[in-house]
Amino acid sequence: MWHQQSRHLWITDGDRNTSFFHQKASNRKDWNSIKGLIDEQGVWQEDDHVMERIIVDYFSTIFQTAGPIDTSAIIEAIQLVVTPSMNEYLYQPFQAEEVQKALKQMHPKKSPGPNDGPKISHLFFADDSIIFCQATSEECTRLENILETYGHASGQKFNKEKTSLFFSHNTSQDIRDNIKHRFGAEVIKQHETYLSLPSLVGRSKKNTFRALKEHLDHKLSGWKEKLPSQAGKEVLIKAVAQAVPTYTMSVFKLPDTLCDDLTSMVRKFWWGQSNGQNKMAWLNWEKMCAPKKEGGLGFRDLKSFNLALLSKQGWRLQTNTRSLVYRVLKARYFPNCDYLHAELGCLPSFAWRSIIAAQHIVRAGHRWQVGNGASIRVWQESWISRPQSFTTVTQPNTLQCTPWLLRCLMKSWGVEGRLGKTGFSPRRSSNHTEHSTK
Repeated sequence: MWHQQSRHLWITDGDRNTSFFHQKASNRKDWNSIKGLIDEQGVWQEDDHVMERIIVDYFSTIFQTAGPIDTSAIIEAIQLVVTPSMNEYLYQPFQAEEVQKALKQMHPKKSPGPNDGPKISHLFFADDSIIFCQATSEECTRLENILETYGHASGQKFNKEKTSLFFSHNTSQDIRDNIKHRFGAEVIKQHETYLSLPSLVGRSKKNTFRALKEHLDHKLSGWKEKLPSQAGKEVLIKAVAQAVPTYTMSVFKLPDTLCDDLTSMVRKFWWGQSNGQNKMAWLNWEKMCAPKKEGGLGFRDLKSFNLALLSKQGWRLQTNTRSLVYRVLKARYFPNCDYLHAELGCLPSFAWRSIIAAQHIVRAGHRWQVGNGASIRVWQESWISRPQSFTTVTQPNTLQCTPWLLRCLMKSWGVEGRLGKTGFSPRRSSNHTEHSTK
């Protein structure tokens, strides 16, 4: 019954209930045990009763409520989700088909949460917010009113111990002291990370992202002690080692030197070491990164993978124009054009520099899907279906849009002749004709 107690699918997945799993569970119990805690006075306590009191007091302080008394302001701003028809549906009696369907969806060896309710996750209580405002008394008063209204409505108090203040270099010391006195929070020089990403990127990009290198080195050092096989190394490199910087690379363009260092660490782990010396590398790493059908092992080229992730961000800016990040970046960097025609701008952030670095990839790979053609420039945009370049060869001085071309096609049956007169070559004219008749 061990697998039922652990609620894992060991037997159904083919694993046996052997002493190996019992030993792992016992070792994990020893690793997860708490030896001691530091109390409020900063004294190390190892007594079980004292540690129990410290834990109870700590979580009681975190999850206590002040009793919301004014929820009208919050409720009025929330849009109704449950309609009257949905309420009527809830009062309808259960049907036998519904009960049978619900029973079949339940896993036979799983149990629901407390009182048959949804499972409680630690993510329900995870909340971290960054609020931007100007360092003025008016902004501070407005922010205090917002926090006070939120506290009355939700019952969650403003925790000064978990709050920190960060000021720009242009803020005077008098203003800093005044705001610190009003909020009673700690003033810091820089937020270390936010969602595992650096909040501020300085001049030394390598120092900013050194945590990635340290994290990867920690994982590789632990694997070297276990002496995995080459097949095991391949799985570890693809699934874990080269996945460590994925989230960071989707937002920032890592320095080439850092990518080379990460690749060097993975390469040394793959070929192994003997008596502290690196073993012979029998094949170029670029060939190792080639697909398996081309003779490689499919390892990632971190520089190319970094640009690929950033190009996806650029494509989101080009297509998802309703997102908040699009509206912020457009107002700041390209208010009069789209992402494909945007420029770096004045004093750009490192995130915008990174997204712009992949702009040429999006330009080379995109093509218009012709609708009414109101936004397509015939001579400059990529919209033709057949040629590999997707653009026209001739470049006349006049700028025309696709509706002008469609009118030329619909005026007469002599389509190719008319297109030839407008500046298209006979070969391109046939391609345009085929594209327009699809």
